[in-house]
Amino acid sequence: MEWIEPLRCRFAVWQSKRRARINLLRLERLGLLRNPQGPGFVMADYTLEEALASVGKGWGPIVERLWRFCKAQNPPIMVTQVKEKLGGLRFYVGAATDDVWKVIDAGEAESLKTCEDCGQPGETRPLGWILTLCDACFMKHTKRQQEEWKK
Repeated sequence: MEWIEPLRCRFAVWQSKRRARINLLRLERLGLLRNPQGPGFVMADYTLEEALASVGKGWGPIVERLWRFCKAQNPPIMVTQVKEKLGGLRFYVGAATDDVWKVIDAGEAESLKTCEDCGQPGETRPLGWILTLCDACFMKHTKRQQEEWKK
């Protein structure tokens, strides 16, 4: 009877994987999951609106330029994630050529000199969270942070 327990464990793992796959297929059927790679593969292709909403408005022109560049390639390159990390823009794509990576690297480097809030020239500043801000936006964030600490 000792052989029954490993079978129960394997069945439980199989059952949970099956449930997860069924849930993904339901989301896909409802149109809540864009999935160009086929069922069960969860890698979304960001729309321009999703990409712009992922970072501050000051980086909008950089993100839009990179997004449009990726979509202009033949075949179009999938934009899988756009975010701020350590004060800089992170623009993640699917498979891409070295030329595309050079353009993305240049955009990410440009973000380190551009205020994330307003788009003016800025610099990386530690505020508990590392942000790239101009002097005016830095003062606003500092003031807001001091008000929160008083509460």
